Order: sequence, then structure tokens, then C-alpha cells
Amino acid sequence: MIAGFAAVIHVEVIMPLARSIIQGLLNTDLHVKSPISDWTFQLGEEQTIYLSPIFAFGYIDFFIGVVIALVISMILPESIGFMKVKVLRELDVVKKRIKTQTGISSDAELNQWFTWSNSDIESEGERRGFQMVVIREIIDGRDALEWTKKNIIGQIWIFPAVRLYMTHHFTEHYANMVQGAAYIGAANLIIFIGIRGIKFIPPERPSAILFALWVEFSMLVLLGVTLVFTEEEERLDKILKELKERSEEQAMRMSSLNDQSVLQTQALSNLVRILSGVNTEDVSKDAHTRAGELLSRAMAEGRVDSAVKAAADTALGEAYTARRKD
Repeated sequence: MIAGFAAVIHVEVIMPLARSIIQGLLNTDLHVKSPISDWTFQLGEEQTIYLSPIFAFGYIDFFIGVVIALVISMILPESIGFMKVKVLRELDVVKKRIKTQTGISSDAELNQWFTWSNSDIESEGERRGFQMVVIREIIDGRDALEWTKKNIIGQIWIFPAVRLYMTHHFTEHYANMVQGAAYIGAANLIIFIGIRGIKFIPPERPSAILFALWVEFSMLVLLGVTLVFTEEEERLDKILKELKERSEEQAMRMSSLNDQSVLQTQALSNLVRILSGVNTEDVSKDAHTRAGELLSRAMAEGRVDSAVKAAADTALGEAYTARRKD
């Protein structure tokens, strides 16, 4: 399929476009015997330029053919659509990631979010404290889900699917690879221009230069598309400021809880004194002494396990009773 698209592009697009450019800029005709044989045109009165169409335009034919094939496979049914399968798989991954990041427990609740408008999703997400990147991911998932429910005619507008796949998969996994390919393309162009400068490539045969230009053009287009769909990262100082504010807020809450715990402990101690009418320190001391006596007796009789709790309860009760009588 890619080869077929490349052949059609070569014959129906590249050839007429090259003829129009040469005729418009140089005021001369492009002579074409066949799509694969050398194309020639006259530069001045004596110099003839030869273009090898396979070498000069084969790469760009292939690149455009790949793009068209991927777009069409995104519209085709899942059984034969290469990109359709990838988009649906990424949609499932995004759903799982949203539930993990937000605490949404069920598909029914997530589908309820997917029925809301952008403003409703943003307002509810901000109320729950979701990060903006999570809110955008919910919106992208909703748009892609709506796109999958349309028929083939409705899916011709592929932007929701492209945005979901490019933003949440391709740019995350292949951004560095695309940037590296762009640098390699630039190095390739420099080499070809350098070889042309030292006359290793004859001026009348510029096909190699055109090949290098098309390679760099395609890499820069891919890099530009990747940057367009890359999520904007929050500034580091903004993130640090937010973390500092949250840490200070949590510290204030912990201090407040500690103060409340101290006050409750003091109030409970005072309540015990009021209800018992005795000195709780003396009660504790007497209870400890009495518990030791009972525990020693239990050890002598071989009843250690069962007697520990009973000894403590009995000692505490006797100590309170004795102090209240005093």
C-alpha cells in the first residue's frame, strides 16, 4: 500500500510540481521520458541539468506515502487498521492511568466524566485537586472515545485520535529519537553540501543534494509535529513553590492536631480526678504494688498467662477503693 501511494505521489504530484517550479523560476521546460528515467532541463544556453527521479524524489515519495497510509489505517476497521489498533490500545492505557491518578474506582464513574463538557471537567478536577496535566488527559480521552463511536465518515476528522496517540504515547516514548533523527538529517545535509562544494558532485547532477534536503525536511516536519503535541512542563520554581506551600500547610495542621491532643489529655486527666476524688498518682502507685503481689502469687501457682489481666484489674480496683475510703 505504501509503495502504491508513493508511485501515485511521484507521478501525480512530484512530476507536475517539478515541471511547474522549473518553468516558473527558470523559464524552461522539464523533459521527462518516463517517471524513472533521468529528467532534464536546460540551464542557460549550454548547460543541461540531469535529475535522477528515484534518487532525488524517491525518499519524499516514500515519506508522504507512509503518512497517507498511516492516516488511512487509522480510519479503517480495527481488524485491518494498523493505527486504529494502536489508538484503541492507547485509549485503554489512558483510562487505566486516569483511574490510578485520580482515585476514580469504576468504569461507570469514569464514563460519567467523559460525558461532561470541558468546563465541567476542569471545574470538578480543580475542586478535587487534580493536576492540570491529568485534567487535559481526561479531556483527550473523552474526545478520543467519542471519535471511536463515529462511523468511517465521521472518523475522517482524525485530530482527536492523533492528539491522544501523539500526546500520551509517541511524544513520551520517541521524542528523543525524533530529535536525534533531525540532528542526523542535518549532519547528512552538511556532508552532501560539503561534497558538492569540493566538486565531488557535478553541478549538472544535483540529485544527491535534493535527496539530503528532503531527508532533513521530513525530519524537521516530524520534529515540529512532535513538539506541537508535547505537553508543556510546569516551571520548576512553580512546582517547588507549590510543594513548599503544601508542606507548610501540613506542618500547621500537625501542630494544631498536637495541641488538641495535649488539651484533650489534660481534660481527661482532670475528669478522672473529679470523678474519682483521689490523687491519680497515688492510685497508680498502689495499683502497681498490688498488681505485683497478685502476679507473684499467680506465678507461684503456675497461672501466669491467665492471671496477668485479672491481677491488673483487681489491683486497680482495690487501689481506688482504698483511696476513696481514706
